[in-house]
Amino acid sequence: MTAVDRTATHIKDAAETTAADLRQAAEDAADHVRDTAETKLDDGAHALTDGVTDRGDAYADAARRAGSQFPAGSLEERAMQEIANRIDGALSHVRDKGFDELSRDVATFARRNPLLFLGGAVLAGFAAARVLKAETPRAAPAYSDDPWAGHLSAPAVATGDAQ
Repeated sequence: MTAVDRTATHIKDAAETTAADLRQAAEDAADHVRDTAETKLDDGAHALTDGVTDRGDAYADAARRAGSQFPAGSLEERAMQEIANRIDGALSHVRDKGFDELSRDVATFARRNPLLFLGGAVLAGFAAARVLKAETPRAAPAYSDDPWAGHLSAPAVATGDAQ
């Protein structure tokens, strides 16, 4: 084997080693990115679940308080207690299952009952809009904010008033 052949073999071996090292580094980086993304998604799912359960607890408490405003044993009081119990049951389901299992349950329900799922989604959207609207009160526009101020007033009629 000549010196040129040995050099070519050496360069070829070095290139293969470098390629293998780069491939391994890319795989390690991809694994790290995947692990980081999974961790972030899990953290986000837990935060979302915590927010839902906290809000649900508040709604259940509000239903119980509303029920206590009615006479004991009345239909209204029992209905509000049942609503609070249903909310608590749903929240315990959310707390006991992981985010993946909950999303599978929702997908299965949506496939089995598409119209009911869409109707529920519409109702949830309306409820969310009402809650958001109620939580962000808007100040009444000032008279000076009205673009038609002064344009819609009745004209002065032969009284000598300036417009």
